[in-house]
Amino acid sequence: MIITAPNAMVAEVHDRMPVVLEPDQFTPWLENQAGLEILVPTGEGVLERWPVSNSSKAPKDDETLTQPVDVEAPLLKA
Repeated sequence: MIITAPNAMVAEVHDRMPVVLEPDQFTPWLENQAGLEILVPTGEGVLERWPVSNSSKAPKDDETLTQPVDVEAPLLKA
């Protein structure tokens, strides 16, 4: 994973982000025809974010960990 500075959306929650290559950059990168100039923060609108559960007790493959949660709703204790 190659890390870069965050774009504006990611900067609201973290100080760095992974580089995200666009499809037209795959071949130049893999064939060593592109360099550091493409290792920049991704454009706005490419990524999405939403609040999710952060339960340390859930199995790693629990699909509910990636489902949006209502941050206004009270948390229920199991």
